[in-house]
Amino acid sequence: MAQRVLPEWSGPELIHVKAGQAVMSFGYNMYVRTRTQETDQYIQRAVDRAAEADGEPCSRRTEFPDPEAASLAVKDKAREFGADQVGITHVDQYHVYKGADLPHKNAIVIAVAMDYDAIMQSPSTVSMEEIMRIYDATGRIAADLAGWIRGRGYPARTHTLRFD
Repeated sequence: MAQRVLPEWSGPELIHVKAGQAVMSFGYNMYVRTRTQETDQYIQRAVDRAAEADGEPCSRRTEFPDPEAASLAVKDKAREFGADQVGITHVDQYHVYKGADLPHKNAIVIAVAMDYDAIMQSPSTVSMEEIMRIYDATGRIAADLAGWIRGRGYPARTHTLRFD
Protein backbone atom coordinates (compact mmCIF):
# COMPACT_ATOMS: atom_id res chain seq x y z
CA MET A 1 0.00 0.00 0.00
CA ALA A 2 1.43 3.36 -1.01
CA GLN A 3 1.69 5.83 1.80
CA ARG A 4 -0.46 8.92 1.35
CA VAL A 5 1.27 12.28 1.40
CA LEU A 6 -0.29 15.26 3.10
CA PRO A 7 0.24 18.61 1.41
CA GLU A 8 2.70 20.83 3.22
CA TRP A 9 1.22 23.49 5.43
CA SER A 10 2.36 26.85 4.15
CA GLY A 11 -0.46 29.19 5.12
CA PRO A 12 -0.87 31.68 7.93
CA GLU A 13 -3.31 29.45 9.89
CA LEU A 14 -3.27 25.94 11.29
CA ILE A 15 -6.11 23.95 9.77
CA HIS A 16 -7.42 20.90 11.58
CA VAL A 17 -7.50 17.80 9.35
CA LYS A 18 -10.49 15.49 9.55
CA ALA A 19 -10.57 12.74 12.15
CA GLY A 20 -8.12 9.94 11.49
CA GLN A 21 -6.40 11.57 8.50
CA ALA A 22 -3.06 12.14 10.20
CA VAL A 23 -2.65 8.65 11.65
CA MET A 24 -3.82 6.97 8.45
CA SER A 25 -1.43 9.05 6.37
CA PHE A 26 1.57 7.81 8.31
CA GLY A 27 0.75 4.10 8.25
CA TYR A 28 -1.15 3.78 11.51
CA ASN A 29 -4.52 2.96 10.00
CA MET A 30 -6.43 1.79 13.06
CA TYR A 31 -9.60 1.42 11.03
CA VAL A 32 -8.22 -1.31 8.74
CA ARG A 33 -5.55 -3.19 10.69
CA THR A 34 -6.46 -6.06 12.97
CA ARG A 35 -6.92 -4.78 16.49
CA THR A 36 -6.63 -6.59 19.79
CA GLN A 37 -9.34 -6.68 22.41
CA GLU A 38 -7.11 -4.52 24.63
CA THR A 39 -6.80 -1.90 21.88
CA ASP A 40 -10.59 -1.79 21.52
CA GLN A 41 -10.93 -1.35 25.29
CA TYR A 42 -8.42 1.53 25.29
CA ILE A 43 -10.34 3.20 22.46
CA GLN A 44 -13.69 2.74 24.20
CA ARG A 45 -12.39 4.22 27.45
CA ALA A 46 -11.08 7.26 25.54
CA VAL A 47 -14.50 7.75 23.97
CA ASP A 48 -16.32 7.23 27.29
CA ARG A 49 -14.01 9.70 29.03
CA ALA A 50 -15.06 12.56 26.72
CA ALA A 51 -17.78 13.53 29.20
CA GLU A 52 -15.07 14.26 31.78
CA ALA A 53 -13.26 16.76 29.55
CA ASP A 54 -14.97 19.83 30.93
CA GLY A 55 -17.09 20.94 33.84
CA GLU A 56 -17.86 23.74 36.19
CA PRO A 57 -15.24 24.63 38.78
CA CYS A 58 -16.12 24.31 42.44
CA SER A 59 -17.79 27.47 43.69
CA ARG A 60 -15.37 27.70 46.62
CA ARG A 61 -11.82 28.39 45.44
CA THR A 62 -8.83 26.99 47.30
CA GLU A 63 -6.09 29.56 46.72
CA PHE A 64 -2.43 28.77 46.21
CA PRO A 65 0.10 30.96 48.07
CA ASP A 66 1.76 32.03 44.79
CA PRO A 67 2.13 30.94 41.13
CA GLU A 68 5.18 28.82 41.91
CA ALA A 69 3.29 26.88 44.59
CA ALA A 70 0.40 26.37 42.15
CA SER A 71 2.78 25.08 39.48
CA LEU A 72 4.48 22.70 41.89
CA ALA A 73 1.13 21.40 43.22
CA VAL A 74 -0.21 20.77 39.69
CA LYS A 75 2.98 19.00 38.60
CA ASP A 76 3.06 16.87 41.76
CA LYS A 77 -0.60 15.90 41.29
CA ALA A 78 -0.04 15.01 37.62
CA ARG A 79 2.86 12.74 38.61
CA GLU A 80 0.71 11.23 41.38
CA PHE A 81 -1.92 10.41 38.72
CA GLY A 82 0.76 8.69 36.60
CA ALA A 83 2.49 11.28 34.39
CA ASP A 84 6.17 10.63 33.78
CA GLN A 85 6.78 14.24 32.74
CA VAL A 86 4.68 17.36 33.12
CA GLY A 87 5.13 20.97 32.13
CA ILE A 88 3.10 24.16 32.16
CA THR A 89 3.23 26.71 29.39
CA HIS A 90 1.46 29.77 28.04
CA VAL A 91 -1.05 29.09 25.24
CA ASP A 92 0.03 30.97 22.13
CA GLN A 93 -3.07 31.41 19.93
CA TYR A 94 -0.79 31.17 16.90
CA HIS A 95 -0.56 27.42 17.60
CA VAL A 96 -4.33 26.88 18.02
CA TYR A 97 -6.29 25.40 15.11
CA LYS A 98 -8.48 27.84 13.20
CA GLY A 99 -12.00 27.75 14.61
CA ALA A 100 -10.97 26.01 17.84
CA ASP A 101 -12.28 27.52 21.06
CA LEU A 102 -9.34 27.61 23.45
CA PRO A 103 -9.95 30.36 26.02
CA HIS A 104 -7.44 29.23 28.63
CA LYS A 105 -4.22 31.20 29.08
CA ASN A 106 -2.12 28.22 30.15
CA ALA A 107 -1.69 24.58 29.16
CA ILE A 108 -0.49 21.64 31.19
CA VAL A 109 1.37 19.12 29.05
CA ILE A 110 1.75 15.57 30.32
CA ALA A 111 3.81 12.70 28.95
CA VAL A 112 3.87 8.99 29.67
CA ALA A 113 6.68 6.77 28.42
CA MET A 114 5.89 4.23 25.72
CA ASP A 115 7.31 0.73 25.58
CA TYR A 116 10.27 1.07 23.22
CA ASP A 117 10.17 -2.49 21.89
CA ALA A 118 6.45 -2.24 21.06
CA ILE A 119 6.86 1.09 19.26
CA MET A 120 9.81 -0.23 17.25
CA GLN A 121 7.40 -2.71 15.64
CA SER A 122 5.44 0.13 13.97
CA PRO A 123 3.23 -0.10 12.09
CA SER A 124 1.79 -3.25 13.66
CA THR A 125 -0.95 -4.49 15.92
CA VAL A 126 1.58 -4.49 18.77
CA SER A 127 2.57 -0.86 18.27
CA MET A 128 -1.06 0.23 17.81
CA GLU A 129 -1.99 -1.38 21.10
CA GLU A 130 0.88 0.47 22.80
CA ILE A 131 -0.16 3.77 21.23
CA MET A 132 -3.75 3.30 22.36
CA ARG A 133 -2.55 2.28 25.85
CA ILE A 134 -0.72 5.59 26.12
CA TYR A 135 -3.68 7.59 24.75
CA ASP A 136 -5.83 5.88 27.38
CA ALA A 137 -3.32 6.55 30.17
CA THR A 138 -2.70 10.20 29.28
CA GLY A 139 -6.43 10.80 28.78
CA ARG A 140 -7.15 9.37 32.23
CA ILE A 141 -4.39 11.46 33.81
CA ALA A 142 -5.64 14.60 32.05
CA ALA A 143 -9.25 13.97 33.14
CA ASP A 144 -8.21 13.27 36.74
CA LEU A 145 -5.99 16.35 36.81
CA ALA A 146 -8.66 18.61 35.30
CA GLY A 147 -11.16 17.30 37.86
CA TRP A 148 -8.70 18.01 40.67
CA ILE A 149 -8.10 21.55 39.39
CA ARG A 150 -11.85 22.21 39.04
CA GLY A 151 -12.29 20.83 42.56
CA ARG A 152 -9.99 23.59 43.77
CA GLY A 153 -12.23 26.20 42.10
CA TYR A 154 -10.32 26.83 38.86
CA PRO A 155 -11.49 26.18 35.28
CA ALA A 156 -9.82 23.25 33.52
CA ARG A 157 -10.57 21.32 30.34
CA THR A 158 -8.81 18.31 28.86
CA HIS A 159 -7.68 18.23 25.25
CA THR A 160 -6.65 14.76 24.16
CA LEU A 161 -5.70 13.39 20.78
CA ARG A 162 -8.66 11.03 20.29
CA PHE A 163 -7.81 10.27 16.65
CA ASP A 164 -7.76 13.89 15.45
